[in-house]
Amino acid sequence: MIFEWAELGNLRQLYLKKNILWHCKVRIALGICRGLTFLQEDGILHNDLKCQNILMTESLEPKIYNFESARYSGDNNVTDPSVEEAGNILRWIAPEKLTDSQYTTQGEIFSFGMLIWELIFEKVPYKGWKVEKIKDHIINGGRERILFGAEAPEIYQKGCENIINETWKQDPQERISSFTKLLDML
Repeated sequence: MIFEWAELGNLRQLYLKKNILWHCKVRIALGICRGLTFLQEDGILHNDLKCQNILMTESLEPKIYNFESARYSGDNNVTDPSVEEAGNILRWIAPEKLTDSQYTTQGEIFSFGMLIWELIFEKVPYKGWKVEKIKDHIINGGRERILFGAEAPEIYQKGCENIINETWKQDPQERISSFTKLLDML
């Protein structure tokens, strides 16, 4: 695969260097969601969504990359890594993936919610937690806290919190069903 040059590096590098304005965060989230909608329409699951896997152009246009773990949604012949092997993606993984290694569109939607949380709060989820504690926390319905600072405009707070809560539901069947519907929410 060939990608266009992304001057700003990945999204994590960007938020560590600069404070991203709220309207820019929403625009970035929209761009990522559009890309995931395109992938979903072709039956592709990225399988490793996090800010580190989003390249940023100078115009703050996000580009999804690192398709090393990607697969077709109907591909049941692929063995997923164990949680221990997947320690670097554990923080973004849906609870059902942690218990039975199934990764579906609903799991991808959960991971998108984690990516949005990371973008909004500009930090890696569960920072400083041990792998087993993260795993147990997620499997038992625990999530990162959603605590906005005073600098966050209320309109963005309510919208972002709603999207995160819709993507983080414990039961995959209760989560929002598609990236197209998430686009409408954004």
